[in-house]
Amino acid sequence: MKSNVLAKEINDNLILYENNLPDTISDLKDFITVGREKLRVYQTKLHVIETLGLAKEVRDKTLSDAQDMASALLYAEAKMGELLGKTVSPGQPKKRIVTAGELLPQGITRNLSSFMQKLSTSKIRKGVIISGLTK
Repeated sequence: MKSNVLAKEINDNLILYENNLPDTISDLKDFITVGREKLRVYQTKLHVIETLGLAKEVRDKTLSDAQDMASALLYAEAKMGELLGKTVSPGQPKKRIVTAGELLPQGITRNLSSFMQKLSTSKIRKGVIISGLTK
């Protein structure tokens, strides 16, 4: 019974993340940049908590917050891939002519774009990947 409640809570949070993400590539790029930095901060916090031997509740709360941020970040990257997929043609640019309309935004490499586009078509939309990570 407890796992069903946890799964419902996870799915509710994922829907919340998915519905409240920025709508433009530029805003998503900023969101992802800040999100990655926040994950680094959580990693440092967890290291300090472990080193100092702080209460398990403090560690669990910090870990839960980090997992929530990671979930939001995955959804943001998937949404970015969805948007990039509408503007960037697949394939290697050296083997074809790239038009001005399909240039990648500054700071987004072709490999990163490809990763995000693959993420947008994966099982992440069904919550399979994220719910598997939080078990």
